[in-house]
Amino acid sequence: MLNEYFTRMLDPVFRYDGTLDKFIGDAIMAVFGAPIPQENDAENAVKAALEMRRASNGTTWTERAGASCR
Repeated sequence: MLNEYFTRMLDPVFRYDGTLDKFIGDAIMAVFGAPIPQENDAENAVKAALEMRRASNGTTWTERAGASCR
């Protein structure tokens, strides 16, 4: 389940030129503007965040886990 989650959440980060810093448990730390700053880093970070939100389809991962365990 975490593998699917990380894949879905990292795709937008990379699409908008973000850099994966590390995984922290079930969280992702991504940075924009590193290692090379770009003019639109803040805009790319927001676009990635919005796409990540859409990728979750409004369903919490807890709800999905419950559905798959039935």
